[in-house]
Amino acid sequence: METPKKLKYDSVEEIRSKINILREANKKQKLHDISYRKKQLNILRAAILKYEKEIHESNKIDLNHSEFNSVLTSSNMVIQDINYTLSHIDSWTAKRSVDVPIMFAPGKSYIVPEPYGVCLVMASWNFQYSTLLQPVAQAISAGNCVLAKPSEMATESAYVCQKILGELDPDIVQVVQGDAPQCIELLKNQFDIILFTGSPMKGRLIAEAAAKFLTPCILELGGQNPTIVDSNCNMKNAAYNIVNGRFMQCGQVCLSPEYVLIDSKIHKEFIEILKQTTNEFFNGNAQTSKDYNRIINEFHTKRIVDLIENCPKENLICGGKFDIKDRYVEPTIFSFDSISAFKDINLSKDEIFGPIMYTAPYNNIEECIEYINSKDKPLALYYFGSNSENKKLIEKRTSSGSFVCNDSVVHFTSHYLPFGGVGKSGMSAYHGKFGFDNLSHLKPVLDRKEMLMTLRYPPYTEGKQKIMRFAMGNLNTTQGKIAHSIVMMVALASLYFMYPTLKNFLIR
Repeated sequence: METPKKLKYDSVEEIRSKINILREANKKQKLHDISYRKKQLNILRAAILKYEKEIHESNKIDLNHSEFNSVLTSSNMVIQDINYTLSHIDSWTAKRSVDVPIMFAPGKSYIVPEPYGVCLVMASWNFQYSTLLQPVAQAISAGNCVLAKPSEMATESAYVCQKILGELDPDIVQVVQGDAPQCIELLKNQFDIILFTGSPMKGRLIAEAAAKFLTPCILELGGQNPTIVDSNCNMKNAAYNIVNGRFMQCGQVCLSPEYVLIDSKIHKEFIEILKQTTNEFFNGNAQTSKDYNRIINEFHTKRIVDLIENCPKENLICGGKFDIKDRYVEPTIFSFDSISAFKDINLSKDEIFGPIMYTAPYNNIEECIEYINSKDKPLALYYFGSNSENKKLIEKRTSSGSFVCNDSVVHFTSHYLPFGGVGKSGMSAYHGKFGFDNLSHLKPVLDRKEMLMTLRYPPYTEGKQKIMRFAMGNLNTTQGKIAHSIVMMVALASLYFMYPTLKNFLIR
């Protein structure tokens, strides 16, 4: 494999200088101009197209992506998100009128989306472009200046990201390159909002540093994503989506199905279909398949190999081969006789983040729900089948960042769904309008007429108290509703008084 470029890491002085540039630009409110936001988003889109060949080459070096895979998960995904944002930014940035409780009438209320200020975006190496450039685009759409920190683990894509973001106005976007020392230095500084994608362990460090400044965070973390396969499922559809979701990018996907709970009636049959599907996807030899990626580095390759070697060999269904120098681990499936059989092994203790999947049969849906709820809340939960009662039970009695039926991972690409976790798998969300809203302060405005309502002020006589108690107990009564009622009453009264005339006219 080609050796990636060596990144130039920023010094402490360079980091401070870049933050100061953004703070000064934020004071000038350059991005308060919506047309300027659009201009920068158009420049970002053009830069992605300009460096598209380098994007695909970098993904090949970092993770052995095919060009087609790189198009799907990197350049196209970000461009589509920018296009969607550009087509909606005018409506998103407009003030949003809301009704006024009668207690505060006459007046008007509305919500104004305003920028937080300077946003720190920290990306994840597994999807460098979508976890860096998409948040940057959404932060700009909300009017924030951005300090972007690519992941140094995906060296080549970090280098290309810097080139792409270098096309933007340096007053509003700066890039910091580095490892742990640079991250520590970054987090000593106050930002107005932080968006981080990565592991729960690092997420805790980000949240701890942000708490010192009471900085809000959007944390997109990982999780052990469960999959339930019901007895009435379309087994081929389930197998295709589970195998694709699990072994996509060698399982280095935070939304990847991790463990599969299969109805005991079809467990043995479905295991065989999973095995056949894996073999079919990668032509019987994943190491030579152009559609199979590599582990990010040798350290993580060894970590994943240790998990395989410490798992009972009698439970191995397929896979298990590896080549550490090639950063290759074969798609691997383990199967256990029951959920309790894998509860205490290393494989099930933490998120694997690699091409290993493990399965077990279940006898009833309650067994699945109990096990899922005994663990940390996952980023995604998948169900395959058409039992509407089981779907409802899983949806209502489990908590996860997302719940997907009869598919896997693809919900990440929808502009219409928020992408985010819950509990250990993350907080808040982005994508589409959800990203714009969560990267904006939605400022409430109450604009009253200069009319003094003395009832609201001391001394509170018995009469005032009665009226105030009634009014405060009916805050759902608004000036809009009253205006609507008055219009309806006038319309009905008009019809009543005009009825004789109308009747005579109609009879003629």
